[in-house]
Amino acid sequence: MDAFGARGENMNKIMFELTSIGIHEGLSVEVHSSLKKINDVNIQPNNIIDSLKSSVTENGSIVMAAFPLSKCLLLTDKDISIGIKSIKRWLPEQHNERSDMGIIADIFSRCQDTVIGTGQHRMAAWGINADLYVNDLMNLIKNNGYALLIGVDIRKLTAMHYVENNIPEDIWPKLFSPMPKEVEDLYNLNEFFITTEELPKYHKGWLKVQTIAENKGFIKRGKIGNAESMFFNINEVVSIYENELKTNINELFEIEDHPTTAST
Repeated sequence: MDAFGARGENMNKIMFELTSIGIHEGLSVEVHSSLKKINDVNIQPNNIIDSLKSSVTENGSIVMAAFPLSKCLLLTDKDISIGIKSIKRWLPEQHNERSDMGIIADIFSRCQDTVIGTGQHRMAAWGINADLYVNDLMNLIKNNGYALLIGVDIRKLTAMHYVENNIPEDIWPKLFSPMPKEVEDLYNLNEFFITTEELPKYHKGWLKVQTIAENKGFIKRGKIGNAESMFFNINEVVSIYENELKTNINELFEIEDHPTTAST
């Protein structure tokens, strides 16, 4: 089989998998992915991108994160000794490096027909509503948008942040362990994104939302390549998060000493 035939066969396989999980013409979808989890030497990033575009067609839209954030840097012995779990560097917006968003998102954001936003938390979008979604992801949520998580979980879903106005200011410091002074002395936190926890309360809360959504039957599971994948209506899932923030924030984030909820 020649290269063109192999490419077509790969796309047919991926498009079948995308259709099976729920992707269809006219859909607006936020996509997060891990090529490593797809784990198929015959599937390249462009195969995924082209198959997504062919599946939703120009009547639909695709959105991916394009944060200018580097891949994890190599930790030094000093980093480890002061409790650092990961270090990433904020990049210039016009960078050409591989980013923490993954190679599929990196290539997608650089396609000529992709619209890309600005700032540290920028998005990249393609399709009929690209301009609308790239400027405000809430437009995607309200417009019956869906999420496709390929080999990753809800902790990657950018849309989750769009209901966090329900988190009181005094709660935020409780969601992450305090940054050790040694870290602040060693690194400029405006230039580096540093974590000192494997799984902070913040992300534990998000994973609880994923479990609630799954128990309600809101999440459809399938495989893209060898990657366990999830597909769901974004509004249905982030509405669970929004409700938990308003009514059950202490339990959601395992906060024992906060006397109020976000609704008071």
